[in-house]
Amino acid sequence: MEWLKTIAPLIGTALGGPLGGAAASFIAGKLGIPDATITAVTDVLNSGKMTPEQISGLKLAEIDFQKFLESNKIKLEEVAAADRESA
Repeated sequence: MEWLKTIAPLIGTALGGPLGGAAASFIAGKLGIPDATITAVTDVLNSGKMTPEQISGLKLAEIDFQKFLESNKIKLEEVAAADRESA
């Protein structure tokens, strides 16, 4: 899913990390995926059958996710570092 990091780098990175559930929720909401799990979202993203509207939705999810991180003072790099330290 490297292509996702090209379209929506922040949410694409978060999807594979400790904030994956939150990222999946934002993506599912914008794409109309009823099951907001990482598995359901990645299945849709990997299907290769995304419409232009869904790709636009990914970009909107990226913007909303960025606002969420900023409003909650979450720094993705710090979350990922803390996750590695606890492993």
